[in-house]
Amino acid sequence: MKNRIFFKLLAVFLIVIAATAAILDVMLGGAWQASIHAEIERNLAQKTQLFAHRVETDKSHSLPEIAAQEGIAQSGYRLIVNCNADGGQEVYHLHLHLLGGKPLGPMVSV
Repeated sequence: MKNRIFFKLLAVFLIVIAATAAILDVMLGGAWQASIHAEIERNLAQKTQLFAHRVETDKSHSLPEIAAQEGIAQSGYRLIVNCNADGGQEVYHLHLHLLGGKPLGPMVSV
């Protein structure tokens, strides 16, 4: 008799836990996903900034050497040069971007 009551209480407890988990997933799922997405974006932005800084300041290595060290030389990369107003700058200077690590799509058409 005690075993039967124990298993009934256990079943009710498990149903309550499952229902609570489902409710929390619905209520918090979007917020959790948005939080993870924001963290990934922050990490990518930080890595991009560090990499861009290295491309601009590393005078001891060529761009192909930097691409090889970053693991993008084999699959390919794109070098973009920005300069002056039409290059999107407010403070005019020669500015390089070394892009790679994924397919970059078509070039900009003129």
